[in-house]
Amino acid sequence: MKKIVSIICIAIAMISSMSLVACAGEDRQMSDGGLVINVSTLSIYEGQTYQLQATIQGEYQITFESTDTDVATVSESGKITAVSQGECYINVKAGEQSLNCKVTVSKQTYVVEIYFDGEKATEEINLNVGTTIELFSKVYDNGVLRADSVEWQTSGTACTVVKGEQSIAITATAQGSFTVTAKYNNATCSVTVNVLSLA
Repeated sequence: MKKIVSIICIAIAMISSMSLVACAGEDRQMSDGGLVINVSTLSIYEGQTYQLQATIQGEYQITFESTDTDVATVSESGKITAVSQGECYINVKAGEQSLNCKVTVSKQTYVVEIYFDGEKATEEINLNVGTTIELFSKVYDNGVLRADSVEWQTSGTACTVVKGEQSIAITATAQGSFTVTAKYNNATCSVTVNVLSLA
């Protein structure tokens, strides 16, 4: 049987992930007057939060302010929330003392790929009626392979399917075409399958 595989990979989606950990620098700052913040730089993904810590000796009120709330906001207690991709500063003040923390917000990128016969599917799949194949998915998080399951979806009535967490078994039952889609969050990858009648 000739196996030609055609895939329409709508494969990249940009979303935030709360499960990831923000990357904070080790370079804490201290002003001449004794105001201290635990980090001076922070890299964080959209939707994530980070608690900025500030201390000073004496009875001073510590305030926090973002230079761009479209990029990141900060609460009265110093909790930073990443809003959208970009850079801004969190200004920390206590009396006459002030410091700032540079915040870089990035988008989280997920990519879904579908594999057939051990190779990434890049063409069209033609099957004869009665043939069964198995497709496998892979999910990448900013280029790093994750062991997460995907949501499988099929369109059309020319097949029966058995869905697994990272694979799907497809049996062609009638002549026609259908689409198989692997979805993870907002990232998807779709394969078009053509079922041919037996000669």
